[in-house]
Amino acid sequence: PGETPSTGSDVATVSTEGVEFPFPEYLQNIVAQVLRRWQRPLQGSPLEAEVSFFVHRDGSVTGLQFVRRSGDFEFDLEAQSAVEEAGRFKVFGALPAGWNSDVLFVRFHFIEPPHTPGEIFMEALVDEKPAMLSSPTLQFPELLRQAGISGRVLVQAIVDTLGRVEPNSVKVLQSPNPGFDQSARNYALNALFRPARMHGRAVRVLIQIPIDFRLKQ
Repeated sequence: PGETPSTGSDVATVSTEGVEFPFPEYLQNIVAQVLRRWQRPLQGSPLEAEVSFFVHRDGSVTGLQFVRRSGDFEFDLEAQSAVEEAGRFKVFGALPAGWNSDVLFVRFHFIEPPHTPGEIFMEALVDEKPAMLSSPTLQFPELLRQAGISGRVLVQAIVDTLGRVEPNSVKVLQSPNPGFDQSARNYALNALFRPARMHGRAVRVLIQIPIDFRLKQ
């Protein structure tokens, strides 16, 4: 409560240099794909760098160059490598069919805030995602079983650096019936995870846990 996880918006921004590009999902995917490949160096002081490049109709990338360097060789190299790899595998995808030009000019701004102990990361941004190592027996509410009700509950939670779910972080995002919610919370709280990692260090991470309540056939 009261803590804000790191998201794509606080470590990177993308712009099309004043050109109207009415496809926000495409730009969001550019940010997501670059961040997945960016090995963010943990720094004691904030760093920023900006690059520009062209995305072509087929999703390929050319013309990558620095608009502004951070002054840190490792930081700049990792930023450059992230864009190059994304372009090499064409993970941005083809330009939207509704975009008339065969090329899109993009400026990408990398921002590395100083790492603080206890910071919460989004799952998509960590180097190693958490993995469930063990889980308790899922308790199916008897009244719902008798009524023939089943379904999936989606729980959001923070996994700490020891691989345990933080009790105050558990939140039910989706549920087919409120009667499942407490069982789903108990399941999440008693699960054990391999912690998420950034640059070899265990970090707190915000995750979503799908929990299926299935009726036996």
